[in-house]
Amino acid sequence: MYGFKNGCSGLSDLCKSADIIAIQEHWLTPYTLDQLLKFDENFMCFGWSAMYDRISSGFITGRPHGGLGLLIRKSMNVCVSVIDVMSNCRVAAVKISLSNGQSFLVFIVYFPCYNRSVEYIDELGECLGFIEKCANLSDCDNFVILGDMNFQCATDNEGYNLFMSLCEELHIKRADDICGSDIEYTYMQESTGINSAIDHIFLSEKFVDKVSEYAVCDDIVNMSDHFPVRCVLRNFSNDKVITKPQADGYSRRWDRANLDDYYSRSGFLLQQIHIPTCLLNSTCDTLACCHWSSINEYYRSIVACIQLAMNDCVPMVRNGSLKPFWNSELQELKQASIDAHSLWKLCDKPRHGIVNKLRLESKYKYKLKIKELECMFVHDFDDELSNLYVRKDTNAFWRKWNSKFSKRAAVPLNIDGKCKDVDIADAFCESFSKAQFNSYKNTADYADCLKSADV
Repeated sequence: MYGFKNGCSGLSDLCKSADIIAIQEHWLTPYTLDQLLKFDENFMCFGWSAMYDRISSGFITGRPHGGLGLLIRKSMNVCVSVIDVMSNCRVAAVKISLSNGQSFLVFIVYFPCYNRSVEYIDELGECLGFIEKCANLSDCDNFVILGDMNFQCATDNEGYNLFMSLCEELHIKRADDICGSDIEYTYMQESTGINSAIDHIFLSEKFVDKVSEYAVCDDIVNMSDHFPVRCVLRNFSNDKVITKPQADGYSRRWDRANLDDYYSRSGFLLQQIHIPTCLLNSTCDTLACCHWSSINEYYRSIVACIQLAMNDCVPMVRNGSLKPFWNSELQELKQASIDAHSLWKLCDKPRHGIVNKLRLESKYKYKLKIKELECMFVHDFDDELSNLYVRKDTNAFWRKWNSKFSKRAAVPLNIDGKCKDVDIADAFCESFSKAQFNSYKNTADYADCLKSADV
């Protein structure tokens, strides 16, 4: 991810199509981790910071590092439980239980950078030992290991050889072992041109033949030097629950809608409505109208058509997902970066020449403008807070403060595979009803309870 701010836009794009997303190097501290935990209301979000030791040892110097995360779409209707996390946040073990009875133990990994030193072997050995311990103590037979492994799959790589010895014990293979892939690299350093394939996904052997696609995801706006790896499993589905975005967390963005499509769609739907022309020549009683039902039905049909056209053509955007400093200039730079990247792909992804230069320049202009406008926004926000404080306008000061720094209570993400508030409330009701009785109606149980309390 190369930092949460850098990878935020790419992560938003991945959330539109992926069901499970593993994250490495978000660099968030424990007190900023809620940015990831509340990233998207359609996902169960988990995150772990690697900065605990750094922030507890004094002033933070240098750039932040590490951090793991996992996003799972709520509509998958799965039960998720965190098994364990390494103290240095190199590996996180999470159990995913499907409604059909199957369960997986998923390991999100961020292995140390490969070198030939003894320290590297020791640190990687700790990571592999942690994975082996969690796998042996769990009741799962299906395993998934994915993330930034920092080694290439080559027999002359000592890190890869150590990892493969664990894979043989757990009966795990690389996801593209059968379907194959044309991945040349998953990491690219644009300034030097150095590239390597160091991000991998490994699955239990019995699921490798279900992999229909294993490729690099290069169709998103990616600010990181790592490219996301996409793995698609065929004939592998769970009983999904169709959920709609909560109205409280989303809003309609008419400025992002295609108004021509909306006019066309609404016009087509409105033409299908039966118009009660008979009402034009009808008369009502002197004291009461006898055509209310027909008029109301006609009105409801019009409203339903407009709402359907709106749902089809006007996107709902999660509140807070758009940058507050976003403007038309940033939108143009983003589109220019997307167009340059698409052209680069059409030209077979050259690493030299004018097409590659155009792609890099467009990307850097977009990235630098984001940083520039973000700094301006922060400075303006600080100035406004200072002015409100000097004027002693406490109400306006705290409203402004809470608009940026307020920590809202987290909503329960998933309880026993249930995501909706009503279903969760019913589950609690059923659970507590089994542990209580009516003391007025069941006097025998009440007497036994009193007797045991006296003892």
